[in-house]
Amino acid sequence: MHREGGAGTSPPQESFGDLANDFENPSTEFQQPVTCWVIDHPAHAQAFMPFIRNGNTADLFICCDRPDVRHLIESGEGILPRRQVLWVPRPTGIRMGKLKRLTIAYKRYKMVRRELQMRNGSSRQIMRIIGLGAPIELYAAKRSGIKARLYISDVEPDHLSHKWALKSATDILIPLCWRKDLDGGFSKKAENREEIEVHHFPGTKPHVYLRPITFSTSTSESGEVKILMRTLLGGGIHDEGEVIAIPDFSSSGIELKSHIEGARLDKPWELPNSILNFDGVITQSVSLASEAAVLGVPVFLISKAERGVLNWLEENGAPLSRLSNSADCKAELEAWINRQKELKNSKGGGSGESSESKAETVESMNKSSTSRQQEWPDTKASWGVVFELLSLKDSL
Repeated sequence: MHREGGAGTSPPQESFGDLANDFENPSTEFQQPVTCWVIDHPAHAQAFMPFIRNGNTADLFICCDRPDVRHLIESGEGILPRRQVLWVPRPTGIRMGKLKRLTIAYKRYKMVRRELQMRNGSSRQIMRIIGLGAPIELYAAKRSGIKARLYISDVEPDHLSHKWALKSATDILIPLCWRKDLDGGFSKKAENREEIEVHHFPGTKPHVYLRPITFSTSTSESGEVKILMRTLLGGGIHDEGEVIAIPDFSSSGIELKSHIEGARLDKPWELPNSILNFDGVITQSVSLASEAAVLGVPVFLISKAERGVLNWLEENGAPLSRLSNSADCKAELEAWINRQKELKNSKGGGSGESSESKAETVESMNKSSTSRQQEWPDTKASWGVVFELLSLKDSL
Protein backbone atom coordinates (compact mmCIF):
# COMPACT_ATOMS: atom_id res chain seq x y z
CA MET A 1 0.00 0.00 0.00
CA HIS A 2 1.16 3.52 -0.74
CA ARG A 3 0.75 6.60 1.42
CA GLU A 4 2.34 10.05 1.13
CA GLY A 5 3.98 11.41 4.24
CA GLY A 6 3.46 15.05 5.20
CA ALA A 7 5.20 17.42 2.82
CA GLY A 8 5.58 21.14 2.39
CA THR A 9 7.86 23.66 4.03
CA SER A 10 8.42 24.53 7.63
CA PRO A 11 7.92 27.92 9.28
CA PRO A 12 11.00 30.02 10.04
CA GLN A 13 13.22 28.47 12.69
CA GLU A 14 16.14 29.71 14.71
CA SER A 15 19.73 28.82 13.90
CA PHE A 16 21.48 26.11 15.89
CA GLY A 17 21.90 27.19 19.46
CA ASP A 18 22.02 25.19 22.64
CA LEU A 19 21.06 21.67 21.58
CA ALA A 20 19.27 21.15 24.84
CA ASN A 21 16.84 23.94 23.94
CA ASP A 22 16.34 23.06 20.29
CA PHE A 23 13.03 21.36 20.74
CA GLU A 24 9.87 22.31 22.59
CA ASN A 25 8.82 20.53 25.76
CA PRO A 26 6.59 17.51 25.20
CA SER A 27 2.85 18.07 25.27
CA THR A 28 1.03 16.99 28.39
CA GLU A 29 -2.17 16.41 26.42
CA PHE A 30 -1.01 13.21 24.77
CA GLN A 31 1.13 10.47 26.25
CA GLN A 32 3.32 8.95 23.55
CA PRO A 33 3.20 5.15 23.37
CA VAL A 34 6.16 3.24 24.75
CA THR A 35 8.56 3.00 21.83
CA CYS A 36 11.63 0.96 21.01
CA TRP A 37 14.16 3.11 19.12
CA VAL A 38 16.88 1.25 17.20
CA ILE A 39 20.14 3.20 16.94
CA ASP A 40 22.80 1.59 14.76
CA HIS A 41 24.66 4.76 13.74
CA PRO A 42 25.30 8.22 15.23
CA ALA A 43 23.08 9.78 12.54
CA HIS A 44 20.20 7.61 13.76
CA ALA A 45 20.45 9.09 17.25
CA GLN A 46 20.57 12.59 15.79
CA ALA A 47 17.47 11.93 13.67
CA PHE A 48 15.43 10.34 16.48
CA MET A 49 16.48 12.79 19.19
CA PRO A 50 13.65 15.36 18.77
CA PHE A 51 11.04 12.60 18.90
CA ILE A 52 12.66 10.86 21.86
CA ARG A 53 12.68 14.14 23.78
CA ASN A 54 8.92 14.27 23.35
CA GLY A 55 8.51 10.56 24.02
CA ASN A 56 7.71 8.20 26.87
CA THR A 57 9.98 7.74 29.87
CA ALA A 58 9.58 3.97 29.49
CA ASP A 59 11.03 4.00 25.96
CA LEU A 60 13.77 1.50 25.14
CA PHE A 61 16.95 2.19 23.15
CA ILE A 62 18.49 -0.72 21.28
CA CYS A 63 21.96 0.54 20.43
CA CYS A 64 24.71 -0.98 18.34
CA ASP A 65 27.77 -1.40 20.54
CA ARG A 66 30.26 0.52 18.42
CA PRO A 67 32.53 3.24 19.86
CA ASP A 68 30.94 6.25 18.16
CA VAL A 69 27.38 5.23 19.08
CA ARG A 70 28.29 4.38 22.68
CA HIS A 71 30.12 7.68 23.18
CA LEU A 72 27.21 9.62 21.68
CA ILE A 73 24.61 7.96 23.93
CA GLU A 74 26.76 8.22 27.05
CA SER A 75 27.51 11.92 26.45
CA GLY A 76 23.90 12.92 25.82
CA GLU A 77 23.29 14.60 29.18
CA GLY A 78 20.86 17.48 28.66
CA ILE A 79 20.37 16.50 25.01
CA LEU A 80 19.05 12.96 24.92
CA PRO A 81 16.80 11.84 27.81
CA ARG A 82 18.03 8.91 29.85
CA ARG A 83 16.27 5.69 28.92
CA GLN A 84 16.93 1.99 29.35
CA VAL A 85 19.57 0.90 26.84
CA LEU A 86 20.13 -2.57 25.43
CA TRP A 87 23.57 -2.76 23.84
CA VAL A 88 23.74 -5.26 20.97
CA PRO A 89 26.69 -6.44 18.84
CA ARG A 90 27.28 -5.23 15.31
CA PRO A 91 26.94 -8.06 12.75
CA THR A 92 29.17 -6.27 10.23
CA GLY A 93 32.79 -5.21 10.15
CA ILE A 94 36.09 -5.29 8.32
CA ARG A 95 37.08 -8.78 7.16
CA MET A 96 34.10 -10.37 8.93
CA GLY A 97 33.07 -13.60 7.23
CA LYS A 98 29.50 -14.59 6.45
CA LEU A 99 29.35 -17.27 9.16
CA LYS A 100 30.49 -14.85 11.85
CA ARG A 101 28.00 -12.24 10.67
CA LEU A 102 25.18 -14.76 10.87
CA THR A 103 26.27 -15.89 14.33
CA ILE A 104 26.36 -12.32 15.66
CA ALA A 105 23.06 -11.46 13.98
CA TYR A 106 21.36 -14.45 15.62
CA LYS A 107 22.82 -13.54 19.01
CA ARG A 108 21.52 -9.99 18.54
CA TYR A 109 18.08 -11.29 17.57
CA LYS A 110 17.85 -13.41 20.73
CA MET A 111 18.95 -10.51 22.95
CA VAL A 112 16.34 -8.19 21.45
CA ARG A 113 13.50 -10.70 21.52
CA ARG A 114 14.24 -11.58 25.14
CA GLU A 115 14.09 -7.91 26.17
CA LEU A 116 10.90 -7.21 24.23
CA GLN A 117 9.15 -10.26 25.66
CA MET A 118 10.20 -9.39 29.20
CA ARG A 119 8.21 -6.18 28.86
CA ASN A 120 5.05 -7.85 27.55
CA GLY A 121 2.10 -7.48 29.89
CA SER A 122 3.75 -4.76 31.97
CA SER A 123 3.26 -0.99 32.09
CA ARG A 124 6.49 -0.74 30.08
CA GLN A 125 5.29 -2.96 27.24
CA ILE A 126 6.62 -1.84 23.85
CA MET A 127 3.79 -0.59 21.64
CA ARG A 128 5.80 0.34 18.55
CA ILE A 129 9.34 -0.09 17.22
CA ILE A 130 11.09 2.42 14.95
CA GLY A 131 14.42 1.84 13.26
CA LEU A 132 16.58 3.04 10.41
CA GLY A 133 17.56 -0.06 8.48
CA ALA A 134 16.98 -2.36 11.48
CA PRO A 135 15.56 -5.65 10.14
CA ILE A 136 16.76 -7.84 13.03
CA GLU A 137 14.87 -5.78 15.58
CA LEU A 138 11.76 -5.63 13.42
CA TYR A 139 11.73 -9.41 13.06
CA ALA A 140 12.19 -9.86 16.81
CA ALA A 141 9.38 -7.36 17.40
CA LYS A 142 7.04 -9.25 15.07
CA ARG A 143 7.78 -12.50 16.88
CA SER A 144 7.14 -10.70 20.18
CA GLY A 145 3.69 -9.52 19.16
CA ILE A 146 4.44 -5.80 18.64
CA LYS A 147 1.82 -4.57 16.16
CA ALA A 148 3.47 -1.37 14.90
CA ARG A 149 6.85 -1.85 13.23
CA LEU A 150 8.38 0.96 11.16
CA TYR A 151 11.34 0.48 8.82
CA ILE A 152 13.02 3.71 7.65
CA SER A 153 15.62 3.73 4.90
CA ASP A 154 17.34 6.14 2.53
CA VAL A 155 19.83 3.52 1.27
CA GLU A 156 18.46 1.86 -1.85
CA PRO A 157 21.24 -0.79 -2.22
CA ASP A 158 20.73 -2.15 1.32
CA HIS A 159 19.13 -5.24 -0.18
CA LEU A 160 19.58 -7.65 2.74
CA SER A 161 17.88 -5.27 5.17
CA HIS A 162 15.11 -4.63 2.65
CA LYS A 163 14.52 -8.36 2.25
CA TRP A 164 13.95 -8.80 5.99
CA ALA A 165 11.91 -5.62 6.25
CA LEU A 166 9.41 -7.07 3.78
CA LYS A 167 8.96 -9.98 6.18
CA SER A 168 8.70 -7.90 9.34
CA ALA A 169 7.57 -4.29 8.83
CA THR A 170 4.02 -2.97 9.02
CA ASP A 171 5.16 0.41 7.69
CA ILE A 172 8.01 1.60 5.51
CA LEU A 173 9.24 5.20 5.28
CA ILE A 174 11.48 6.23 2.38
CA PRO A 175 12.32 9.58 0.73
CA LEU A 176 10.38 10.95 -2.22
CA CYS A 177 13.68 10.95 -4.13
CA TRP A 178 14.05 7.18 -3.66
CA ARG A 179 15.55 5.49 -6.73
CA LYS A 180 13.61 2.32 -7.55
CA ASP A 181 16.25 1.33 -10.10
CA LEU A 182 18.70 0.70 -7.24
CA ASP A 183 16.53 -1.11 -4.69
CA GLY A 184 16.21 -4.54 -6.32
CA GLY A 185 12.43 -4.34 -6.51
CA PHE A 186 12.01 -3.64 -2.78
CA SER A 187 9.70 -0.62 -2.99
CA LYS A 188 7.49 -2.19 -5.66
CA LYS A 189 7.09 -5.35 -3.58
CA ALA A 190 6.28 -3.29 -0.49
CA GLU A 191 3.64 -1.25 -2.31
CA ASN A 192 1.95 -4.45 -3.45
CA ARG A 193 1.72 -5.90 0.05
CA GLU A 194 -1.62 -5.32 1.75
CA GLU A 195 -0.05 -5.72 5.18
CA ILE A 196 2.53 -2.96 4.57
CA GLU A 197 1.94 0.79 4.25
CA VAL A 198 4.62 2.71 2.35
CA HIS A 199 5.11 6.36 3.28
CA HIS A 200 7.34 8.97 1.62
CA PHE A 201 9.03 12.02 3.10
CA PRO A 202 10.37 15.19 1.43
CA GLY A 203 14.02 16.20 1.53
CA THR A 204 16.72 14.12 3.19
CA LYS A 205 17.34 12.56 6.59
CA PRO A 206 19.63 15.43 7.76
CA HIS A 207 16.69 17.81 7.28
CA VAL A 208 15.15 16.16 10.36
CA TYR A 209 17.89 17.16 12.81
CA LEU A 210 19.71 20.06 11.16
CA ARG A 211 18.37 23.60 11.03
CA PRO A 212 18.42 26.17 8.21
CA ILE A 213 21.40 28.44 8.79
CA THR A 214 22.79 31.25 6.67
CA PHE A 215 26.04 29.90 5.22
CA SER A 216 29.22 31.51 6.50
CA THR A 217 32.83 30.61 5.78
CA SER A 218 35.32 29.72 8.49
CA THR A 219 37.49 32.28 10.27
CA SER A 220 40.96 30.87 9.78
CA GLU A 221 43.44 33.42 11.12
CA SER A 222 46.09 32.19 8.70
CA GLY A 223 43.85 32.69 5.70
CA GLU A 224 44.23 29.02 4.81
CA VAL A 225 41.28 26.95 3.64
CA LYS A 226 39.90 24.93 6.56
CA ILE A 227 39.08 21.40 5.44
CA LEU A 228 37.47 18.59 7.42
CA MET A 229 38.42 15.12 6.14
CA ARG A 230 36.59 12.02 7.38
CA THR A 231 37.60 8.52 6.34
CA LEU A 232 35.58 5.33 6.74
CA LEU A 233 36.75 2.02 8.15
CA GLY A 234 34.39 0.13 5.85
CA GLY A 235 32.85 -3.23 6.57
CA GLY A 236 29.20 -2.22 6.31
CA ILE A 237 26.89 -4.54 4.39
CA HIS A 238 25.61 -1.97 1.91
CA ASP A 239 28.88 -0.05 1.46
CA GLU A 240 30.95 -2.99 0.26
CA GLY A 241 32.45 -2.02 -3.08
CA GLU A 242 31.53 1.64 -2.62
CA VAL A 243 34.50 2.96 -0.65
CA ILE A 244 37.36 4.54 -2.60
CA ALA A 245 40.63 5.37 -0.85
CA ILE A 246 41.31 9.07 -0.38
CA PRO A 247 44.60 9.77 -2.19
CA ASP A 248 47.49 11.78 -0.80
CA PHE A 249 47.26 15.44 -1.76
CA SER A 250 49.18 18.63 -1.21
CA SER A 251 48.34 20.35 2.07
CA SER A 252 49.81 23.66 0.98
CA GLY A 253 47.42 26.48 1.85
CA ILE A 254 45.16 24.12 3.79
CA GLU A 255 44.32 23.84 7.46
CA LEU A 256 43.34 20.16 7.60
CA LYS A 257 41.49 18.35 10.37
CA SER A 258 41.26 14.57 9.94
CA HIS A 259 38.68 12.32 11.54
CA ILE A 260 38.45 8.53 11.26
CA GLU A 261 35.13 6.72 11.58
CA GLY A 262 34.62 5.54 15.15
CA ALA A 263 37.17 7.94 16.65
CA ARG A 264 36.19 9.53 19.94
CA LEU A 265 35.00 13.13 19.71
CA ASP A 266 34.94 15.64 22.57
CA LYS A 267 31.46 16.84 21.66
CA PRO A 268 29.88 14.21 19.39
CA TRP A 269 26.42 15.80 19.37
CA GLU A 270 27.91 18.95 17.85
CA LEU A 271 29.61 17.19 14.92
CA PRO A 272 26.95 18.02 12.29
CA ASN A 273 26.81 21.64 13.39
CA SER A 274 30.62 21.91 13.58
CA ILE A 275 30.77 21.38 9.81
CA LEU A 276 29.96 25.08 9.54
CA ASN A 277 33.39 25.87 10.99
CA PHE A 278 35.03 24.61 7.80
CA ASP A 279 35.38 25.90 4.26
CA GLY A 280 34.96 22.41 2.84
CA VAL A 281 34.63 18.71 3.60
CA ILE A 282 36.37 15.72 2.03
CA THR A 283 34.81 12.37 2.89
CA GLN A 284 33.93 8.82 1.89
CA SER A 285 30.78 9.02 4.02
CA VAL A 286 27.44 9.60 2.33
CA SER A 287 25.96 10.63 5.71
CA LEU A 288 28.54 13.34 6.36
CA ALA A 289 28.46 14.48 2.74
CA SER A 290 24.69 14.88 2.96
CA GLU A 291 24.93 16.85 6.21
CA ALA A 292 27.55 19.21 4.76
CA ALA A 293 25.60 19.70 1.53
CA VAL A 294 22.37 20.41 3.42
CA LEU A 295 24.18 23.06 5.49
CA GLY A 296 25.66 24.64 2.36
CA VAL A 297 29.28 23.67 3.03
CA PRO A 298 31.17 22.55 -0.10
CA VAL A 299 31.82 18.81 0.06
CA PHE A 300 33.82 16.39 -2.06
CA LEU A 301 32.42 12.87 -1.76
CA ILE A 302 34.83 10.11 -2.79
CA SER A 303 32.63 7.06 -3.18
CA LYS A 304 30.99 4.80 -5.71
CA ALA A 305 27.75 5.14 -3.75
CA GLU A 306 24.56 5.82 -5.70
CA ARG A 307 21.66 7.23 -3.72
CA GLY A 308 18.50 9.12 -4.53
CA VAL A 309 19.32 11.63 -1.79
CA LEU A 310 22.61 12.49 -3.51
CA ASN A 311 20.78 13.14 -6.78
CA TRP A 312 18.23 15.26 -4.92
CA LEU A 313 20.96 17.39 -3.34
CA GLU A 314 22.64 17.96 -6.70
CA GLU A 315 19.35 18.82 -8.40
CA ASN A 316 18.56 21.35 -5.66
CA GLY A 317 21.84 23.23 -5.98
CA ALA A 318 23.66 21.90 -2.91
CA PRO A 319 27.47 22.34 -3.05
CA LEU A 320 28.13 18.62 -3.57
CA SER A 321 30.90 17.26 -5.79
CA ARG A 322 31.12 13.50 -6.33
CA LEU A 323 33.86 11.25 -7.61
CA SER A 324 33.25 7.57 -8.28
CA ASN A 325 36.34 6.77 -10.38
CA SER A 326 39.50 6.01 -8.42
CA ALA A 327 41.68 6.52 -11.50
CA ASP A 328 40.88 10.25 -11.62
CA CYS A 329 40.67 10.74 -7.88
CA LYS A 330 43.88 12.62 -7.08
CA ALA A 331 43.64 15.07 -9.98
CA GLU A 332 39.94 15.79 -9.34
CA LEU A 333 40.47 16.20 -5.61
CA GLU A 334 43.34 18.65 -6.02
CA ALA A 335 41.33 20.61 -8.59
CA TRP A 336 38.44 20.83 -6.09
CA ILE A 337 40.80 22.00 -3.33
CA ASN A 338 42.24 24.67 -5.61
CA ARG A 339 38.73 25.91 -6.36
CA GLN A 340 38.04 26.22 -2.63
CA LYS A 341 41.24 28.27 -2.28
CA GLU A 342 40.10 30.57 -5.07
CA LEU A 343 36.72 30.97 -3.46
CA LYS A 344 38.29 31.61 -0.08
CA ASN A 345 40.39 34.37 -1.59
CA SER A 346 37.35 35.89 -3.25
CA LYS A 347 35.32 35.54 -0.01
CA GLY A 348 33.07 32.91 -1.58
CA GLY A 349 32.45 29.15 -1.50
CA GLY A 350 30.56 26.52 -3.47
CA SER A 351 31.02 23.57 -5.79
CA GLY A 352 30.47 24.42 -9.43
CA GLU A 353 32.69 23.83 -12.43
CA SER A 354 34.09 27.37 -12.46
CA SER A 355 34.69 30.26 -10.10
CA GLU A 356 31.75 32.09 -11.62
CA SER A 357 29.32 29.22 -11.20
CA LYS A 358 30.65 28.55 -7.71
CA ALA A 359 30.14 32.17 -6.76
CA GLU A 360 26.54 31.89 -8.00
CA THR A 361 26.06 28.76 -5.89
CA VAL A 362 27.39 30.50 -2.80
CA GLU A 363 25.22 33.54 -3.46
CA SER A 364 22.27 31.16 -3.54
CA MET A 365 23.39 29.42 -0.34
CA ASN A 366 23.99 32.82 1.30
CA LYS A 367 20.38 33.95 0.98
CA SER A 368 18.79 35.53 3.99
CA SER A 369 17.91 33.19 6.82
CA THR A 370 14.20 33.72 6.20
CA SER A 371 14.52 32.78 2.54
CA ARG A 372 16.54 29.65 3.36
CA GLN A 373 13.98 28.57 5.94
CA GLN A 374 11.09 28.94 3.50
CA GLU A 375 12.80 26.45 1.18
CA TRP A 376 13.63 23.97 3.96
CA PRO A 377 11.70 20.68 3.46
CA ASP A 378 9.45 19.86 6.38
CA THR A 379 10.98 16.44 6.78
CA LYS A 380 10.74 16.37 10.56
CA ALA A 381 6.97 17.04 10.49
CA SER A 382 6.55 14.37 7.82
CA TRP A 383 8.28 11.79 10.03
CA GLY A 384 6.16 12.90 12.97
CA VAL A 385 2.93 12.29 11.03
CA VAL A 386 4.01 8.75 10.19
CA PHE A 387 5.05 8.08 13.80
CA GLU A 388 1.59 9.18 14.98
CA LEU A 389 -0.13 6.98 12.39
CA LEU A 390 2.00 4.12 13.67
CA SER A 391 0.66 4.74 17.17
CA LEU A 392 -2.87 4.01 15.98
CA LYS A 393 -2.03 0.47 14.86
CA ASP A 394 -1.78 -0.82 18.41
CA SER A 395 -5.39 0.16 19.09
CA LEU A 396 -6.73 -1.78 16.11
